[in-house]
Amino acid sequence: MATKLSSQMKRMKQEQVKQLENARKNTTITKKVGREEPTIIKSGTPLDHSVKHDSYEGTKFGMSKGITKNMDNYESLRVDVWLTSEVFEGESIKEAYSRVEEIIDEVLEEAVLSTAGE
Repeated sequence: MATKLSSQMKRMKQEQVKQLENARKNTTITKKVGREEPTIIKSGTPLDHSVKHDSYEGTKFGMSKGITKNMDNYESLRVDVWLTSEVFEGESIKEAYSRVEEIIDEVLEEAVLSTAGE
């Protein structure tokens, strides 16, 4: 039983690392100055809604979060991150959402800090 639990934990950790990288790839950063059109600083991979429906192996879900940061002098920075995941064996839906939200929040903070320099 302990080895099965250990292998599940190892698989979950590997999946979290993979999801963190996917969230970084799925990040879009735009900057806007005054009334000008926004400038795309980083364009993320387009959100593929079909990924949530390609398999019936586990419960799949997606989450998206974004933030707009005022940078003074009529400048603003917009960061959007999205991620698709599934509910792992032995994990509740609430735990799965919390796990994905934690990854997205980490990537959002990382993107804003690296771009805005604060």
